[in-house]
Amino acid sequence: MKLALVGYGHLGKWHAQKSFSILGGDFCSIVEPDQEKHAQIRKEFPHIKVYKKIEDVLEYVDALVLATPTKFHFQDLKKAIEAQKHVFCEKPLT
Repeated sequence: MKLALVGYGHLGKWHAQKSFSILGGDFCSIVEPDQEKHAQIRKEFPHIKVYKKIEDVLEYVDALVLATPTKFHFQDLKKAIEAQKHVFCEKPLT
């Protein structure tokens, strides 16, 4: 199962480490709109593709971990569910 992480903030970094330790190469993508974080992501996870928008990764993965700020949960969940992806969402929905 190919997995993408959406959001590389405090909780996103934790999820990235755990996802990589469990899934290895099947953890294949990180979506992070803040381009200043892209170099750090590539240094930490050189095999992972980095995207700016969730729409850019949906066709390549089976599941997503959403570790975005709560205000983005609904819009990101809707996109993932409409694309028929499995989703784990960090924190309660609002």
